[in-house]
Amino acid sequence: PGTSASPIFLHFGAGGTDGVRSDRFFEEMCAAVRELVRSTNGTSWRLWPEDFGSVVLLPRSVGELLPGSCPTLVCLRWSESPPECPAAPSAQALLAAHAGGPSPSHTASKAYQQLWRGLVAADGSSSVAVVTPSVDLRGEEQQMVMQALWQVLPRRSVYSHDAIEMDMLKADYSRFPAIMALTLLSMFGLIGWTFKAALVPLKLFLTVVAPLFFVFGLILEAYELGTFDGFGIPHVNSDYGLHWTIPILAAPILTGLAVDYDVFLFARVYEFRQKGYDDRAAIVAGLAATGPIISGAGLVMALAFGSMLFSETRVTYEVGFALCAGVLVDTFIVRPLLVPSILMLGGGLNYWPQKMPEATISIAELEEHAEDVRLGMPIAAERTTHLSPGALPSSSAAAATVAGGPAVMLLGP
Repeated sequence: PGTSASPIFLHFGAGGTDGVRSDRFFEEMCAAVRELVRSTNGTSWRLWPEDFGSVVLLPRSVGELLPGSCPTLVCLRWSESPPECPAAPSAQALLAAHAGGPSPSHTASKAYQQLWRGLVAADGSSSVAVVTPSVDLRGEEQQMVMQALWQVLPRRSVYSHDAIEMDMLKADYSRFPAIMALTLLSMFGLIGWTFKAALVPLKLFLTVVAPLFFVFGLILEAYELGTFDGFGIPHVNSDYGLHWTIPILAAPILTGLAVDYDVFLFARVYEFRQKGYDDRAAIVAGLAATGPIISGAGLVMALAFGSMLFSETRVTYEVGFALCAGVLVDTFIVRPLLVPSILMLGGGLNYWPQKMPEATISIAELEEHAEDVRLGMPIAAERTTHLSPGALPSSSAAAATVAGGPAVMLLGP
């Protein structure tokens, strides 16, 4: 049947000298299949008898060729007919028969012998049962099926693509918190060391965590809760759910982009504060100076990540949506609104324990020279701030070089 779940292979080892060719092995394997059918009964991920392919079960195609009626689940026996379906021969008889004509018994024997060659080891030491769920399993239901199988059989005896993914999921998410913590600690430790400031990394940390929570809430709304299903946007719907790799793939990239823009902005704020701007003026000037560049860079990144939405691969378009949304939120909400607001809280502590120059430029003076700041030109108060007393000559003109800016001509009276 066509389902989203991959086939599941169950391995059964046989002990004793007879191996698979014994009534004991058939009984043990059949008991496991019956338990799986019973334990999943009444659930949305129920395993039906016809979902199993095994040499210990009477294949449906074979049962249809036999006279009389048999139950849906018939367990064969090696040396005798099963009591629930007396018309069915033993497994030994099916293997020993030769296709001598078009009779139902010969056709059934041929089908069973082909099944035996595909599912039993050449030395007869083990056999495999194939489970193909007939219901459409997605997300949590796939995990529940695997849990049901692991409760009946040893974990090493169950193999499927879903089982591998579950093991990867468990391993990756068990390490993910430590990896993110180490990454954030390294990044913000480097920021504190670069600016010689102890508290600004904590403030910038808040500007990274907040958009991450927002973006992950948004992708859950899109791919799990179906909030945007009604808009008919291709690849932005809850048809397949959110792939488990998306948070692991998107979180480090979004963190790096957010920190990159924040550091770019704070570097200019730090520069203006060193030039004598007060805390508020430095933040406003830094925002004005970096705004066009960061906005342009954010749009370019959003367009680049947005192109991933045109992919037909589920992981690709879901991670593209997460990255595109994250960049837009960071560029047009976090950077112009949240970052300045957080930096304004206890603005003098942004640079602690470093001692900054005395503030000589206020927000009012900054507003008078907004165009100069936008173009990166120093304003009059900034030029005089960096000249020591007596540095200006008494002549009518003198050249002075402004720290961090171009050489400007200061005209005397």
